[in-house]
Amino acid sequence: MTTCPVCGKEIGDEKFCPNCGSAIKNENKETDNLSTNDNNSNDNDNDNNIKYCTNCCSEIDFNAEICPKCGVRQTSSTIGKSDKSEVLALVLSLILPGLGHFYLGLPKKGIIILICAIIGVFLLFIPYVIVLIYAIYDSYKSAMALANGETVEDKLF
Repeated sequence: MTTCPVCGKEIGDEKFCPNCGSAIKNENKETDNLSTNDNNSNDNDNDNNIKYCTNCCSEIDFNAEICPKCGVRQTSSTIGKSDKSEVLALVLSLILPGLGHFYLGLPKKGIIILICAIIGVFLLFIPYVIVLIYAIYDSYKSAMALANGETVEDKLF
């Protein structure tokens, strides 16, 4: 049984620690099936498999759920790419401002935009149109960012 060199948890034959997300290097040369040429070619690919911790900004594996340095769990919006449709988010925001943000998992933004839209309808039609245009633009932009694996904060300001 192998233990993680970072957190000390027993992990078996895993390549990444399920507790802290750190990469586990295989110390046994006989069971390592990769040649030295393969290792050199994978070094360039590993640059694409890193991201930065949302708390301490240290480099971590792209699939890590917990930063091995500070122990902070990474938010779900930073783990992998989203499968949410940009067009559907745009259409939902067109139907009701804020609805596209709810679809994208950004409820705080959705509530604020929905409240502003309701207030805009009662005041004048022009504030509603401004909120509607912003909601459509921001939901589409947020969906694109999530599709690219970027972090999207759930706050308006």
